[in-house]
Amino acid sequence: MPHDWAVASADGVTTADAPGLGRLSLRARIVDEHPTAPDDPGVGLRNGGTLHVADSTAPAPQGSTRRIRRWDIVQPLGDQVRLFTFTFDYDATGHHAEAVAVLDREIRTAELGSL
Repeated sequence: MPHDWAVASADGVTTADAPGLGRLSLRARIVDEHPTAPDDPGVGLRNGGTLHVADSTAPAPQGSTRRIRRWDIVQPLGDQVRLFTFTFDYDATGHHAEAVAVLDREIRTAELGSL
């Protein structure tokens, strides 16, 4: 994380507030079933996981729009999977393109380890 991002952890979720850009959140958990993304085969990663990426929008105060990019990494662990969910919530009118591109690149190449 860049040094000026405010990082906090609570209830199993780590967040990083990027000044003037948005908020990155990460949640990692073990699940018993393999999550599926309809019509999205995902992208294979070198750690044996699969990456799924989705974009959505949400209303925000004062009539503005928030955009949300979500990255789900599904990492098989025998009969269970480890699911990493990153979300980046940002103002649709802000200067976010570079931050989204950096996060996309870094998440795709992250070393997630194994159990």
